[in-house]
Amino acid sequence: MKNTECKRYSDKPLSRLWHTLHVLLNHPLGRRDRFGTLVRYIRWQIGSRMLREAVAMPFVGGTRLLIRTGMHGITMNIYVGLHEFEDMLFVHHLLRKGDEFIDIGANVGEYAILAADRGAKVLAMEPIPANIHLNRFQDQIEARNMGVGIEPDELQFSTTTGPTNHVLASGEHTDYAVTVAVDALDTIAAAWSPTMIKVDVEGFEANVIRGGHKMLTTESLQAVLIELNGLGARYGFNDAGIHSQLLKHDFSPMHYDPFKRLLMPLDHPKTSGNTLYVRNSPGLEQRLQQAIPFVWGSLQI
Repeated sequence: MKNTECKRYSDKPLSRLWHTLHVLLNHPLGRRDRFGTLVRYIRWQIGSRMLREAVAMPFVGGTRLLIRTGMHGITMNIYVGLHEFEDMLFVHHLLRKGDEFIDIGANVGEYAILAADRGAKVLAMEPIPANIHLNRFQDQIEARNMGVGIEPDELQFSTTTGPTNHVLASGEHTDYAVTVAVDALDTIAAAWSPTMIKVDVEGFEANVIRGGHKMLTTESLQAVLIELNGLGARYGFNDAGIHSQLLKHDFSPMHYDPFKRLLMPLDHPKTSGNTLYVRNSPGLEQRLQQAIPFVWGSLQI
């Protein structure tokens, strides 16, 4: 649940609380342990306000994430184990030691940590370095504080909206912008052969794809997880164009059922959250079925 999903409720605390609890208690893991989910929610709401600083909280395996109050979405990992349930479990079931994972728009690095925990080598753009060092993944995660676009450039990024920070569009101004170096994915990751790429750049996805055509043809690449929610309109982009480009590279939109470990075709991209694009490749279904389970309490998935 990103900050944008809570803005509708920002002036109505009770409505916001009800919405949050509804999401938590109907989450695939939250509804299996509703009492425990409520306890974790209350404990964090009280404890984080008392400490008023980042806290290292348990994540997947033996990893931890530095989380502070107000990190909407990321705190979902505290309450229900995995923030984006289907997508994160696809990453967990797909990746193996020796694979490579590219995380574009890594934010606090939850996907990068998840991939590294599975033994993958990770290239992460825009992560919080503290989470890499906290989990001693310096040798597995290559972190770069830069943006991804079409060509070498410098762009202005917002800095005050947490997970929804983004490239400033033409005519958009803020007193708290930062200038960041940008380059094409094909240049940045020329030596990489990823098994999976994740793209979450708040509407700038079209330029990431335009600068990554060679990468999309890489034989090793089996999946692209990308956020398509209409935010590209502020840059003059259309999500349909991204969808078309991915189809041309033999990727199809899919829904992943983590419990059955099955991929099911979608007629079109999702209009909110991430859309998973998968290239049909020999052995993919077997790889998903044979992955070690994710453990959440007494549940194994």
